[in-house]
Amino acid sequence: IVSEGGNDASKGDRDSDALYAEVTIPIFSKEKNIPLFRSLEIQAAGRFEYYSDFGTTEKPKVGLKWQPVDAVVFRGSYSEGFRAPTLPELFTAQSVGFADNLVDTTRCAVDPSLPDCTAGLVQYRSIQGGNPDLKPENSESWFVGGTIQVPFVKGLTLMTDYSHIDVKDVIANQSAQFIINNPSMFPGAVVRGAPQFPGDPGPIISINQ
Repeated sequence: IVSEGGNDASKGDRDSDALYAEVTIPIFSKEKNIPLFRSLEIQAAGRFEYYSDFGTTEKPKVGLKWQPVDAVVFRGSYSEGFRAPTLPELFTAQSVGFADNLVDTTRCAVDPSLPDCTAGLVQYRSIQGGNPDLKPENSESWFVGGTIQVPFVKGLTLMTDYSHIDVKDVIANQSAQFIINNPSMFPGAVVRGAPQFPGDPGPIISINQ
């Protein structure tokens, strides 16, 4: 029997507030007539957010814009990001179904002749739904770029940008096979029954996705 159970109605709520501020500070301008500092600006910004379900967060951003001559501009910035889990990711009601085409890699490492080692021969109880214990995603990003207006070709502007984003605690719905293959990453997600032979980790009873 291959099936996916229905789930109950979902309900969740959240109060949130956010405050954003940004300031640009000119350090040099063309009026000062300083060589290689046609202009220089510093940008500072910050965002404060409040969520009723897991508290507050503050994220900064700092940037720099340097124009050594009229035709050349360099830019750079560092910022931190934040994404709260959505209400469906938190509060979707659980549903129970049965998944096939899976291989119990942990058990098959002990005895590869088991039915669990051939995809499609054994079905496993799978639990899906929201997770109220989810934490927010956080990120750090770097950006540098430059613009050059080519003086000997009218209307030609060259631009180059580089950005790097590092996201931590990514919220994702992992596949049942990935969870089976990586039990140390998901402690308790694979529930097993009693061992049936020496060295047997036990057959899978359910997988909590």
